Amino acid sequence: MNLADQVDYDDGEQKNMTDDLNGNDLRSERISQATVRLTGLTSHGPSWRWARAQNLVSKGTARRATDYGPILWQIVNHIGHVRDGLHDQLFGDRIIDVAAVEAIHYDPYRRLAIEARLLARMDPVEVAASVGLHPMIIDDYCDVFFDVMDRLDARSWIVTNIIESKHESVCYRRKALYRAAYFGGQGACDHMLTRMHLLGTTHDLTTLQGRELEQLELLILGEIIAETDRYRLATLKAKFGSLGGRPATTGVTVSQMLENRVTKYLCDTLENKEVTAGQLHPASKPAKQRQRRRSA
Repeated sequence: MNLADQVDYDDGEQKNMTDDLNGNDLRSERISQATVRLTGLTSHGPSWRWARAQNLVSKGTARRATDYGPILWQIVNHIGHVRDGLHDQLFGDRIIDVAAVEAIHYDPYRRLAIEARLLARMDPVEVAASVGLHPMIIDDYCDVFFDVMDRLDARSWIVTNIIESKHESVCYRRKALYRAAYFGGQGACDHMLTRMHLLGTTHDLTTLQGRELEQLELLILGEIIAETDRYRLATLKAKFGSLGGRPATTGVTVSQMLENRVTKYLCDTLENKEVTAGQLHPASKPAKQRQRRRSA
């Protein structure tokens, strides 16, 4: 689709008007790149440039007074087509390898490894080395699919648009990994990434590795329960004791609150100790015992 081919230019400069591609609706008001980015981040999350480019190609229209920026126009050219004569004017000096970063985005392991480590606040150069890529490719990837580097302190936005994102299909492993990386840092991120390929199998709970893997399986199960089965969540609460409340923006899941209690439960089970409902929570002592203490 010759999207930008339909935009009229005067003496090689973009006109200052909110004119659509058909050449009507003249206005002098101009929308900046910063405004376009803020709107995109709010409505489409970290991959807002990719989503906006798809939208432009699909509609075949753009507003001349909107400064979409050179990176977005390069994505438009990758998805559709921008006439060769406009490349110098629209694309800027830095050329993005859009095909390469798109391939990364659809490579499950590389995408998880890059995005999780960035959420853990690792330096992009270190992230590039960990996955065998040039640092410039990581910069390109962030510009196209993961525009988060200056928003890592915005916890609510990270949880809403990345960890619990509604912009793409649900993947509970990804949710658990991103939550661990963002709130646990590089150590938690690497711990989970290096064990991801072993998940989904039977684990030997008599070994340390088996118990660690079972713990990760429970983290993922917690993400599933928290979103899909509130009844099972209530059942777990009855079994393991009070889970306590949490602020909505902290990003802490039931999986994290259950982690220590479930680990102890598994260890006690391995040691053939009797474990009763509520025994793992200090507030869940038998009523008679609490009554005796008050009487004393």
